[in-house]
Amino acid sequence: MESYPKGRIAISERPASMAAIAPRRKINFFGIVHACGGCGSEALGAVELLRSKGVSVRMIVPPSDPIIDRGNAAADYLRAIGVELAQYRPGLFNDCGVIVCLGEKKMFDLIREYNDRPRYIVYSDCMGTETDIEVEAHKDGLVDEFLFQSKRHADAVGPAIARRAHKAVTVRSGYKAFINTNSPYFPIRFKQDKPTDVFTAIKAGRDDADKWHPDTWRMFCGISAPNPTKVQVEIAGWGENASDKVGNPCLDGNMWRNQFNVTLHEHNHDVKWMSELYARSHVLVHILDYNCEEALGRVILEAQASGVVAITDKRGGPIDLIEHGATGFLCDAPDEASFYASECAFHDGLRRSIASQAYTRLVTEGHGSPESCWPWWADLLGKA
Repeated sequence: MESYPKGRIAISERPASMAAIAPRRKINFFGIVHACGGCGSEALGAVELLRSKGVSVRMIVPPSDPIIDRGNAAADYLRAIGVELAQYRPGLFNDCGVIVCLGEKKMFDLIREYNDRPRYIVYSDCMGTETDIEVEAHKDGLVDEFLFQSKRHADAVGPAIARRAHKAVTVRSGYKAFINTNSPYFPIRFKQDKPTDVFTAIKAGRDDADKWHPDTWRMFCGISAPNPTKVQVEIAGWGENASDKVGNPCLDGNMWRNQFNVTLHEHNHDVKWMSELYARSHVLVHILDYNCEEALGRVILEAQASGVVAITDKRGGPIDLIEHGATGFLCDAPDEASFYASECAFHDGLRRSIASQAYTRLVTEGHGSPESCWPWWADLLGKA
């Protein structure tokens, strides 16, 4: 039987029928419905939290976006838990008290084109630097509040937007995300017991060149494990941009071909497949390009929720998510990542201890804790 560390909790008990709850207020989201990776899974976790509190939720997607069609698994699941789904039409935003936009910049174009402004707009992006679009939107009065997931992100990007826009900003740092470790749709489950005949190191992310360090393959090739344990590398989110950046180690002529065991998987929206990948993996090695600094690193939270030790860059949001040596590892270079992954392979007790501590903190005080995440949403409801 799988054992769980202390601190495992679930969201508030749901009644037999969500219709039995009389929603008090409504929160609107714009742009994201899919559940696998990035803002999509953040939106899903937040929606599940809001619905568990009896809050009405509407998800609005850009015009002609087919993602809300019947038969889309994520959209059908959202309908099943009482979420209203709508494609944007002119005038729809005027019917929104509060709208939370998770990085979908197309919203600003629609507001300008149709003079269609929600009463209160919260905008959040996962990038570590401000963008021209955000600055211009703030100048035009299209953002009431910027939400950043980490204090480091807020302290850097918020003032930068204010300086460039010559206009004060309302900035918050905190929880827009909620990892529901009991989600029936995205079944992430803590699993401390991993296979013993193979040590699996994974990388998960979208096909973006900035997500790839130039020394990625040397780093993974440097991971070792005690004989006869085999080291297996699995990549989720492989694509043309990654191949152009670091090369395909499975192709003839590549210098890393046959130097280590690696399987490349393209981006997969199948949440069951992703949860199974986490379940069989020991470490997540999430080292990015020198110039890329993440505000959060969603896969770090998913790894912690799954009993996978996260090894990542010592910069940006991950510094707020990981206590080095206790709940994961922070690195200045790929060689360090190879070393810490190998440490976990040779010292299973260390790996299990770190996985347990990371999970406990996640569900009791971090992005997996309803008690930590709810106050911001409750305050936001007051603006609806």
